[in-house]
Amino acid sequence: MEYQALVGLIPEAKFEQIFHGLQRKTRISLEAAFGKRVKVRGNLFSLKPKLSVPVLQIRDGIAAEKEKPLAEELLRAYLYKYKPMLKQALDFVNIPNEEGITTEELDPLIKLAADKTDELAKALVAAGHDPENIALYFLYIKMEHALHAGPVRKVLEAWGHKELLPKLKEKKEAAAPAATPTPETPATPAAAPTAPEAEPKKKAPKKSKKAE
Repeated sequence: MEYQALVGLIPEAKFEQIFHGLQRKTRISLEAAFGKRVKVRGNLFSLKPKLSVPVLQIRDGIAAEKEKPLAEELLRAYLYKYKPMLKQALDFVNIPNEEGITTEELDPLIKLAADKTDELAKALVAAGHDPENIALYFLYIKMEHALHAGPVRKVLEAWGHKELLPKLKEKKEAAAPAATPTPETPATPAAAPTAPEAEPKKKAPKKSKKAE
């Protein structure tokens, strides 16, 4: 998922939190680039002080940008505020880091197996980290199985993007029949030690020879 598309998924309340957490200079530049004037009284036009409407316009403006650096930098600046979460995720796959910051490749984390991705997400939730931030982080670094993690799936459902989620139940049902045939196969050779073969060994004609 591209960074612009990820920004476009963020609901208004969460994006407002992200926006107001940015440095003042960054906010001003974003307002200048994407904030539109809103009619307040009579013929006066100005930006609303709380930016309740323009925040969505800023989000949509970033999401519509052809170049991705702006969306990427926005998400990076926000996520770097949650270094304990980043550190726990990096420690999970033994990536060297300093309080969540690393120069190492993130491949061990990005390519984490589906079950381990789910395990990590649940561990982060158990540690008290915001599930929405966990979902943003997993999708930001483009983890291959981010959408298989339970907490991430719940966030996207709450955000109204259930259509993005893969259907996990179908995969589990397809895998189940493969395990059933194994116990039946050893049962057939066990029934094959035929009892009739023991009877020919008790040949009684020898007694008839002595009698003669």
